[in-house]
Amino acid sequence: MTKTEEDSTPELGRVAFKAPPFWKSNPELWFLQPESQFVTAEISQECTKFHCVVSILDCDVLTCVSSLIQKPPTDNHYTQLKDQIIGRYADSEDARLKAFLQDLQLGDNTPSQLMMRMKKLNNGSISEDVMKTLFLQTLPLSMQQIFVCDEGLEKLAQIADKIGETMANTSVIGEVKTTLSLNLCVCGQLTF
Repeated sequence: MTKTEEDSTPELGRVAFKAPPFWKSNPELWFLQPESQFVTAEISQECTKFHCVVSILDCDVLTCVSSLIQKPPTDNHYTQLKDQIIGRYADSEDARLKAFLQDLQLGDNTPSQLMMRMKKLNNGSISEDVMKTLFLQTLPLSMQQIFVCDEGLEKLAQIADKIGETMANTSVIGEVKTTLSLNLCVCGQLTF
C-alpha cells in the first residue's frame, strides 16, 4: 500500500456497547437505551443487536425467552426478541387503564409528575379532554376551584405546580394563619 492509499483508507473503530440492567417495570423505555447505543456504535444488523441484548440480560429474563435464544429465528432476530420481552414484561392495556383510573393520586408528587405518569399509563387510549377532567379530579379541592382556563395538559400541569408552590408557602403564626388568596386562573395568568 502506498502512503496515499493508506491515508484514504477509513479507520475502523469500535464503540463499546454497555446497556444498563434490564428494567422489568418499564421494558419499552429500557429498550430505548440500547437502541440509542446501536446508533452511536453504528450497529445495524439484527443479529448483532440480538447478541448484544442477550449478553446483558439476567437469568430471569433469559429464561422467559429461552426458546428464542436457543433456536434464534432466521431473520429479525432482535425485533422478535424485543417483542417477546416487551410482551412478557409490559403492562397490558387493561392493567394500564385500571391503574390510570383507580391508582392515580397526587400524593407527594407535583402535578407535572402526576401528569407524566398519567400520560405513560394512558398510552393514547383516553382523549385529552377526559385526561384533563381526571387530572383535575386528582388535585386538591382548593386547586380544583381555581381552574377555569382552557389550556393543554402540559400547561395545565405547570400552572398547577405553581399554585401548589404558592399554597405550600402558607405561613402559620401562633393561631393566625395567612394565605395568599387566589381568585382566578385565566389561560395561564393568575390574578390575585
